Amino acid sequence: MGWLIKVVLGLALAGAVVVEVGSPVVARVQLDDVANDAADAASRTVSKDGSRARAKAVAEDIAVRRGAALTRFEMPPGGGVEVTVAKTAPSYVLKRLDQMKDWYDVEVEADSSVGSF
Repeated sequence: MGWLIKVVLGLALAGAVVVEVGSPVVARVQLDDVANDAADAASRTVSKDGSRARAKAVAEDIAVRRGAALTRFEMPPGGGVEVTVAKTAPSYVLKRLDQMKDWYDVEVEADSSVGSF
């Protein structure tokens, strides 16, 4: 019976490590979609009514509704919209280590004309 407890504890520990390490990867994939959607929607808004403020509000609304923050919004002279969205990936242990903090603060950039970059 003791070996069964060790196996169960080992599996639980392995699962916790996978969740801790995989959390920023999952957040980055989710943010990629959010950033692209925010940039595309903002670009459509600018094309429709020409309002920079309205386009930024649309991009910010998309980011917030999907659990992210809009940290950069630009409309370069060549056209299109560039955005950066960010969120903190969940962590129970590793984020507390100074060396790992930046890994859990995830940012993704997107451009309405070329997708992610």
